[in-house]
Amino acid sequence: MFASVRRCRSLETGEVFAAKFSSRMRYGEDCTKEIHHEIALLSLCSPSPRIVRLHDVFQTPNMFIIVMEYAPGGDMQTIIDDNLVPFESDVVKFVQNVVEGLAYLHHRKIAHLDIKVSLLFYC
Repeated sequence: MFASVRRCRSLETGEVFAAKFSSRMRYGEDCTKEIHHEIALLSLCSPSPRIVRLHDVFQTPNMFIIVMEYAPGGDMQTIIDDNLVPFESDVVKFVQNVVEGLAYLHHRKIAHLDIKVSLLFYC
């Protein structure tokens, strides 16, 4: 397992978050540096309304737990897999949001090298 994402809830506030569990080891290689890079990028992008916000990070000897904003609408891959057909106006707005998010990244001199429907979320 490399990473999995689970919904979680703060015991203090009741707020819902997404917790990404990232294994430190992948194919026998230590990926701590790459995970730190992902955390740093999320931290840099947190003020954007089009990119999920980083809330907290926890570490265990074997993994990182990255706590982020929860996207209750799910991801585009699930919508496609479930054969759900969104309204054209919703698709237009969704694509506009994706383009705005990418423009924000490019403005900050960040290139997203892994854009795919499973990484695009409805918030």
